[in-house]
Amino acid sequence: LDECIVQFTQNSITQIFTDRGEDYFRNLEFEILKTLVANPRPTLIACGGGTVTFVSSLQLMVKSGFLIWLDVPIQTLYFRLVKDHFRPLIGEVSVEKLQSLYDSREQFYRTAHFKLDGAQKPERLANQFNSLLARIHDRK
Repeated sequence: LDECIVQFTQNSITQIFTDRGEDYFRNLEFEILKTLVANPRPTLIACGGGTVTFVSSLQLMVKSGFLIWLDVPIQTLYFRLVKDHFRPLIGEVSVEKLQSLYDSREQFYRTAHFKLDGAQKPERLANQFNSLLARIHDRK
């Protein structure tokens, strides 16, 4: 989803947050999300952790398909993000900031239809993800 926003605006996510603020970003994110879910073909949309906190986006995603929460322990998340300078709501990354952000968002994450352990090895996670997609497909 973020890549679509960057392509559409020709600006980085950080630049959009800096120039226009989070409200503008979330509204833009919602508009682009609407176009993506309108695709008649099955579509996998990877979104950032803040997308689901915007109620309109969350409702649209729940109505349009299945949400899969990749749950990652805070310490693991910290090591993944410490060198990432493209997270505008985190700034200087610390375990405390990540925990606070997670705590404020967890209620939204729990609305996901499925939850996977995002801390496991990528190959194992991919296998679980593919198995889950097969189960979802079989439900239809």
